[in-house]
Amino acid sequence: MKKLNSINFVVFKEDKLYLEDIPISVGINIEDWLKEYCNTPYEFENYSSLYPESERIKFKNYEKGISIYLEDRIIESINVFPRVWENDSRCYQGDIFIFDKKLEVPFLSDDIEKYFPGIQIKPKGYWDRFTAHESVEYPINDNMVIEISMSRLPSLVGSISLKNNVSNL
Repeated sequence: MKKLNSINFVVFKEDKLYLEDIPISVGINIEDWLKEYCNTPYEFENYSSLYPESERIKFKNYEKGISIYLEDRIIESINVFPRVWENDSRCYQGDIFIFDKKLEVPFLSDDIEKYFPGIQIKPKGYWDRFTAHESVEYPINDNMVIEISMSRLPSLVGSISLKNNVSNL
């Protein structure tokens, strides 16, 4: 069985995210997944003193670019932060594929429809298409969405996340 040793590319495909060729999805137990598929160093981080059951797992060599959020060690969302600036070490440096199409970075918010055909975006006005940190959702199925969130500069996408469709829960 193949194990994850590095993360040079990620693929959003159907209701899974592939780290290299290893699938991971929302709703699974992270400890089981790590035992079965992971050889790369990682760490758990509690990001809220009020909610000790809420954690984030970060892969040590990719800690700024990929975050997996957990609740009681069950995956709630998987976030990938595409490169915004040329030498931005805070973002994922590998290749990102969305439904077999390689993402061009920086990921411009004007290009969302290029990667997510049929996405519903409501126009807001005459100037900027989005506000800072605004999100739009692309439904995968009844239970899953890909959430596209803008960065501080709304012309750029700051994160792409696979998560539960909270409107159907």
